[in-house]
Amino acid sequence: MSEPTRPRGRPAIADEVPLEHWAALIREARRGKRLSQCALADLAGVTQQTISKVETADICPHDRLKVRLAAALDLPVAELFPWSTPPAS
Repeated sequence: MSEPTRPRGRPAIADEVPLEHWAALIREARRGKRLSQCALADLAGVTQQTISKVETADICPHDRLKVRLAAALDLPVAELFPWSTPPAS
């Protein structure tokens, strides 16, 4: 069985930035803003469970969630999620 292919021009996440790195950046940014997970979830329009899963690297946030988290934390998206190509809005 062959391995699935990925779109050209966009490396696999594992090739770019480990999820644990993103998780730590989000957690530290949230704490720096003195927000609880619930408060950040409210600002980003998601559940507290989603924030918890992102911060523990259990899930990889999709591009729209990356944008919403950055906006909720009042930070540039690229500061929280460094990658080679911009996310789809």
